[in-house]
Amino acid sequence: MEFNVYQENARQFANYHKELGPFSVILSLVSNVGNLSNKLYYALEGNEGGFSDEEKLKVAISLGDIVYDISNIAADLQINFDEIIALNLKKLEMAKEQEIKSNNRK
Repeated sequence: MEFNVYQENARQFANYHKELGPFSVILSLVSNVGNLSNKLYYALEGNEGGFSDEEKLKVAISLGDIVYDISNIAADLQINFDEIIALNLKKLEMAKEQEIKSNNRK
C-alpha cells in the first residue's frame, strides 16, 4: 500500500478528544513511542539481544501505531506522506553531501 493511500484510509479512524483537539494525536504519538521503547527494552533485556516472533509482532504493531499518529498529524497540517518522504530524502541527501565534504577537508 502506498503511503498516501494509507494516510487517506487512516483518517476514517481519527477520533480526537474534544478538549484537546488535534493535540491529542501528539500526546498519542509520545505515548506510542514510549510503548515501543518499553517493548524493545524488555525484549532485548530478556533475550540477550534477540527477538521472538511474538515480540517482533508486538514491535510491528507499535510501529504501526506511530505511523498512524504521524499520518494524522500530517493530514491535520494538509501535508501528504509523499511530500514528507521527498523532503526527508532530500534532507538526508544534503546531510550526506555535507558529511562527504567535511571528510574531504580533513
